[in-house]
Amino acid sequence: MTFRRVLLAGVLIATAVAGTHEAHACSCSWPPEAETVEARQTWRLDQAKDIVTGKVVTVTAAEGYRGAHGLPAVAATLRVDKTVKGSVKGAIKLQTGFNGEDCGLAELLMNAVANDLPVTLELARIRKAPNQFWVHSCAFHRLETR
Repeated sequence: MTFRRVLLAGVLIATAVAGTHEAHACSCSWPPEAETVEARQTWRLDQAKDIVTGKVVTVTAAEGYRGAHGLPAVAATLRVDKTVKGSVKGAIKLQTGFNGEDCGLAELLMNAVANDLPVTLELARIRKAPNQFWVHSCAFHRLETR
């Protein structure tokens, strides 16, 4: 009987603590036929306007900007080495969310810097900010190999 009470108390406390935080998650929408990772990447590639491959030069905390749900945002500089789609060239500024719950690609950008690997990214132009783009995990993205 005592074990059950302790277990019940633990469950109630865990539920109360978990309920005090608002939950968020990244949710990407796909066409019904895009059931596999490969099909989704193909669909992303087909839908994209601007895709580039390049070297992430810097990754920092985005000053004065917070991403979705008020979470920290990340700023990066990308040297475009190849334009896959569109006409973006040269050095560009990127912004993204911090992690998976806000569809951010911070981990991918940090991985690219840490391992000196190029990335291929779909870019979303930021209005009134020339040469600045938003990148997120629902768009086409890939860490390249050497």
